[in-house]
Amino acid sequence: MWASSSQSSVMEPTHLPSDGNSGHTPKKSSESALILIRHGESLWNEKNLFTGCVDVPLTPKGVEEAIEAGKRICNIPIDVIYTSSLIHAQMTAMLAMMQHRHKKIPVITHNESEQAHKWSQIYSEETMK
Repeated sequence: MWASSSQSSVMEPTHLPSDGNSGHTPKKSSESALILIRHGESLWNEKNLFTGCVDVPLTPKGVEEAIEAGKRICNIPIDVIYTSSLIHAQMTAMLAMMQHRHKKIPVITHNESEQAHKWSQIYSEETMK
């Protein structure tokens, strides 16, 4: 589980309930952990625009954030990766997993729904000015 104290997409790990040591993996083989990584900064995030389903790539800062996130989870066993079909999400997943000790992890891509496309019409207050 990951908790954030800032706006960065790289978050500090919180310990699992049965994890009494400083490691990040569950003690029991029957336990699971869900790791959530928000995509790195995109070109529109940098400009304070909400992208919704607009497909924009990562900024250089977003690339660094994705790599750092990957370093933080490099020793946690991962069975499968779920990602959006948008390029900034796929770039984040790819860059993060290049840091992982297991290089071949199945990736399931989720195509955005019609509802997600409707949400793309929502903009920040700054954008509406």
